[in-house]
Amino acid sequence: MTEWLISNQLIDYNCAVKSMEEKIQQIYNNSADELVWLLQHPPLYTAGISATDDDIVEKLFPIYKTGRGGKYTYHGPGQRVIYLMLNLKKRNKCDIKLYIRDLSIHAMDQVDIIAPSSKGKESDLTTIKEYVEASDFNPHISEKIYSNDNPFYSNSDEFRANDLVSALTNDSKIIWCIRGGEGASRLIPYLEKLPNDKKERIAQNKKILIGYSDITALHIYLQAKYDWQTLHGTMLEMIVNSSVSESSVEKLKELILNKRDSIRFDNLKMINNGIRLKDGKLESKVIGGNMTLVENSIGTTWQINAKGKILFLEDIRVYPYAIERSLDHLKQAHIFDGVHAVIFGDFVNCYNDNLVEVFHWNEKDLVAYEERIMDLRKEEAILEYRLDLATEKGKKIGKEEGEIEVAKAMLANNVDVNTIVKFTGLSMTIRAASPKPTARGVGIVPERIPLSCPPPLINGEVADAVRSWIGNIGPDLSNSRDIDSLVLKMNECLNPKGGEVSARKNAVSLGNLYLSLSEKGKIKFLQTLAEKFNPNKAEIDEKIKEYKKNQDPELNYKFEQDLIKILESPRSKILKQFISLPEGLKFIVDMRSDVLKLKNQYRSLNPLENELKNILYTWVDVDLLDLRQITWDSPASLLEKLIKYEAVHKISSWDDLKNRLDSDRLCFAFFHYKIPNEPLIFVEVALVNKIADSIQHLLDESVPSSDPSSASTAIFYSISNTQAGLSGISLGNFLIKRVVEKLSQEFKSIKTYATLSPIPGFTKWLKNNLNQDVTLLGKLNIKQSSAEILESAEQLKTNIECESAVKQCLLKLCVYYLLKVNNSNRNAYDPVAHFHLSNGASIRQLNWMADTSEKGISQSAGMMVNYLYELPKIDNNHENYMVNKVISCSKKVSSMLKE
Repeated sequence: MTEWLISNQLIDYNCAVKSMEEKIQQIYNNSADELVWLLQHPPLYTAGISATDDDIVEKLFPIYKTGRGGKYTYHGPGQRVIYLMLNLKKRNKCDIKLYIRDLSIHAMDQVDIIAPSSKGKESDLTTIKEYVEASDFNPHISEKIYSNDNPFYSNSDEFRANDLVSALTNDSKIIWCIRGGEGASRLIPYLEKLPNDKKERIAQNKKILIGYSDITALHIYLQAKYDWQTLHGTMLEMIVNSSVSESSVEKLKELILNKRDSIRFDNLKMINNGIRLKDGKLESKVIGGNMTLVENSIGTTWQINAKGKILFLEDIRVYPYAIERSLDHLKQAHIFDGVHAVIFGDFVNCYNDNLVEVFHWNEKDLVAYEERIMDLRKEEAILEYRLDLATEKGKKIGKEEGEIEVAKAMLANNVDVNTIVKFTGLSMTIRAASPKPTARGVGIVPERIPLSCPPPLINGEVADAVRSWIGNIGPDLSNSRDIDSLVLKMNECLNPKGGEVSARKNAVSLGNLYLSLSEKGKIKFLQTLAEKFNPNKAEIDEKIKEYKKNQDPELNYKFEQDLIKILESPRSKILKQFISLPEGLKFIVDMRSDVLKLKNQYRSLNPLENELKNILYTWVDVDLLDLRQITWDSPASLLEKLIKYEAVHKISSWDDLKNRLDSDRLCFAFFHYKIPNEPLIFVEVALVNKIADSIQHLLDESVPSSDPSSASTAIFYSISNTQAGLSGISLGNFLIKRVVEKLSQEFKSIKTYATLSPIPGFTKWLKNNLNQDVTLLGKLNIKQSSAEILESAEQLKTNIECESAVKQCLLKLCVYYLLKVNNSNRNAYDPVAHFHLSNGASIRQLNWMADTSEKGISQSAGMMVNYLYELPKIDNNHENYMVNKVISCSKKVSSMLKE
């Protein structure tokens, strides 16, 4: 008998090896069954017998030496490892080979990849196939899936129908569509004409069909004719192009692999008044999809039947009046009759901005429309509170108690008091905040004021219930009572009453409390978390004693796991609760930003900062980041963030930004699925025909754009981190390497990759060191005095024209600064130089007056430097710099020291 073990937690490598060695000994002694163990490790490398130190450029994770062949292998979260512990005494070689083959077949069910609608990019097909293989499936895709003969669809109707029928009737487990578009419904007449044996085969198969949008027609048909249960899920083209969050894809894969049988949506809002759900629940089958396709099914032999079901509707690029017309058609066709509920999904790009054109509205009409929308949203929010209350309570509660809970939820979400009174019927005493309120508006004046006066504070018996969780904690945490209350609330997050739902609510409340505190209050909050929630030293000492005394090898693993558990501080457990919330990762990033500003002044915050950093190391792993190109067509909110976060060369206007996103100018960014609308770091690239020597020329809006397909050189001229809380977590090096890889695939003409980089520390170093090192000018054979040099550098701020001797002097000093000035670790003193040199770049050339902006003159006397990324030399350059402290540099630059 073979036991299967699937571990959901990350398993330490040494612990896994130790457990397997013990298990193998038991198997050898015939005291245990064979074991197939599926697990995931924390980020690490395993080194085979052929591995050398030169194979890994940057040792980011622990390395474990093994006795296997080969070199290095990365293991980490999201990558499942299968360990086999077999009894070789009971198996011969043939059995083992067959067993492993069957195991791989079991782990890789066949997936039919089809394109029943529009044509996608042929260049994506290989990536799609590789993605499906990496997801532990066996992909099958027709060789001629795309044809250029039809401008509207991926191929002819006949080909697409035959491909679909093959997928419906063969032995595969999953049918996954590449994309939507149009044309899927044209295949249904072919399905209707199939012989009975194939129809019976389809009825028996009942596979997983994945797709949405135009694929809705196939969903409805298979549901109506064959009672299939299908998945409205993300299509492959969107996945490989990173057009959807990683979390959505992971949930879809978990459904496919039977790791879960449902997906919970917590943000649904009821939009009709007076509906009460029994026990707060509604269970039914879900049907529907794209509203246009649902409507198009009316009158066909496969017309949608939503009676007794939940009807789901979504659509794209439909005018508001057309949405209303479709809904009315569905109503008159009796599609809504007997429906248990209707869920409205995303209606994307539905032209709200065109209401003036469509209805000939004036400005007054638009204002009234927006006000009505705001009223509807407020009503939706209130109904959501009622629904959440029914769902979470799951029991009958008295009217007054229930209304107080509703009021509490509404107040916490900034609903005005008038609305609270209207929808709960509670009688409240309202008092105004003082004329000079604190951060949370705490401060009372005795006069009674109108209900609509913001910001309201609720007083008396009802106030105690409404603010029961936070209590009367002040914004400054100014007294011991506030601190004691805060400690109590933090403990409630660790030991919640009511399970996971209560834990999440407590974490939300604690996070909102932190955000509402004053600067002084935030410091005390962080100090309390850092100082009062350390690991229990006595418990650790006791566990170590027990571990040392233990004589039973089989109990070692248990003791080790117990020790790992108690070594984790309670504050770390609190912080990890924030991560599970929708905005939790951003909250942790911002909290670390706060701690970084304070930790030099408050040394007790150092352990807290380290734990925040460790959490972020895990969650902001490069494998969890999406590389996306930002273009002029990207959402305006995203483009505004580029303007906000650009740290190297300020974006002066929208025209300036548009110029930087022209056809020969590119921008790439890393995004995280838990912070989907905000780039973590971005780089700007210019596609040109030589190594650039002037940022003014690169950013000149009057220079016409060139053909990017003929460019020979890619210039990285700006890289900006957007999150201070991610300081020290290296993303830039991975971003540059990923972009180089992407550009090399898309632009075959590009042979040179270089930067045009600032030298931010030069003039500061010059002022601080020129007078102190009296031998420096002599060593460099510079005849000018230090006073003359400093004066010349200062005069550049008003006049960039200078004598040739001054220019040569400053260039030589700048070369010396880049090549010879080191920090305490013997690395380049200049931070930008260290960044690129540690990535394996070399110094190519120094450019005079390459940045004549005020900032450029001030920080580097107008000079900029090109770092060259020569792909075959990157590893050697990195090794020489990081190990031997040797900087790779062109002869042109190094020779300037000798002139």
